Amino acid sequence: MTPSTFVVRIIRCANGTWQGRIGHTQTGEMRPFQSCLEMIKIMDDFVGTGRQVEKETGRHAVDWSTAYKG
Repeated sequence: MTPSTFVVRIIRCANGTWQGRIGHTQTGEMRPFQSCLEMIKIMDDFVGTGRQVEKETGRHAVDWSTAYKG
């Protein structure tokens, strides 16, 4: 996996979580997020690990939590 660098701008903290924008320095793309979980999912999209989960489990990355339940 290729290392990635992100720039995170926290605009406010509401509903007990961060809200702001995240940028991927390698592509220059910026995306807004409304929660820390959404920020992590965006990071996963940029890095592409979701495709690896799909390859290994046959499931889409969104189903990751259920793919690894024991």
